[in-house]
Amino acid sequence: MSENAVIRQIGYVQSPASMAQLFRAADVCVHASLEEPYGLSVCEALACGTPTVLASAGGVLENVRNGENALVVPVRDVTGLGEAIARLLAFLDIASAIGKRAAEGARHSLDHRVMIQELHDWCTEIFSVFHQERARTELENRNQAFANNDARAGT
Repeated sequence: MSENAVIRQIGYVQSPASMAQLFRAADVCVHASLEEPYGLSVCEALACGTPTVLASAGGVLENVRNGENALVVPVRDVTGLGEAIARLLAFLDIASAIGKRAAEGARHSLDHRVMIQELHDWCTEIFSVFHQERARTELENRNQAFANNDARAGT
């Protein structure tokens, strides 16, 4: 790590505007969680265009594409995490391109209208599959009932 590197632990920041300023001021956002159900802080960093390095854990992976809008390393891979951070700090053109794609992608994928539409589409698909399965089961039950009646009638 460069002797010019400054690492700051900020603590809790209540203001969304202040958080956005901090993300935009950062050269890299590092998220090395062992488990992450969603990854709101990663989504915030992506939306602010901050080049992000993260561990490949949990739901946060729904919003990232390794090498395109973030760098993803395996959980507990300390060497890989360090190398990814160093890569972004050493190659500003790569970091800038990743940050730009992150912000562009976040504007689309994290837009509440898009999220609601995707949830609606998913629920519609589930509903459709449920009814198809239900209709198939009812047909099988009717066919079995006819077969049983035919067997009882001796035909």
